[in-house]
Amino acid sequence: MKTIQTVLNELDVEEVIDYYFSTYPINIKDLGHKWDVKTVAECKDYGRNKLRALIDRVVSAKGNPSGDKKSMLFVYKNVEDGLYDGLGVSLIDANELFDAEDVSQVHSYACSFSSVDFGR
Repeated sequence: MKTIQTVLNELDVEEVIDYYFSTYPINIKDLGHKWDVKTVAECKDYGRNKLRALIDRVVSAKGNPSGDKKSMLFVYKNVEDGLYDGLGVSLIDANELFDAEDVSQVHSYACSFSSVDFGR
């Protein structure tokens, strides 16, 4: 199993950014009034630079091992009632996953996210 860092190191970052924005384009009407004086090129550059900084941060992040317990945080496409319902996030114990005979019996744990200031 590859880590996100390994996968990102194997990919062309500019292609990842291009794919991301072709899949999730910037919605100009949602940017707010402070962007009214910016050109489209400035908006695109800002978004690309922020995403590139995030990728660089993930690639250069160091692990924080805590004893024998290893957890995995992953993102997946969420399907509810047979329809795509956005992305889901789960945190699981790696040992539970690798020791399970049936992965549907592996429980996920609560996790929360907090905003991070990337120097805006």
